[in-house]
Amino acid sequence: MREIPGAKQIHPGIYDDSKDYETYIHGVKTAASDHVTDCIFGTNLNGIKYFINEMQEQKYARCQREPLGKSIMRNYNLPEITKDEKFRFGVDTIGGNLNK
Repeated sequence: MREIPGAKQIHPGIYDDSKDYETYIHGVKTAASDHVTDCIFGTNLNGIKYFINEMQEQKYARCQREPLGKSIMRNYNLPEITKDEKFRFGVDTIGGNLNK
């Protein structure tokens, strides 16, 4: 039997079981909630306000490691031995027949 996208697939093991699970409700319904525009609003920073905000943001470590539009800069200082082409991490397998 082919599965049809969007159609509910009933497992053969639960075919004769009661269908109580279809009436279960998970979570709590809220009467009202805040709208996104009330919770998240863009700040209109122009000129000197923008510059001051950027200077304050630069003190955070995450901002320094993950600047917008660039990948994370980890700045690891590994030992010199790790720069050798033949260097491998880990421990050799005892009795193993690995080609190196």
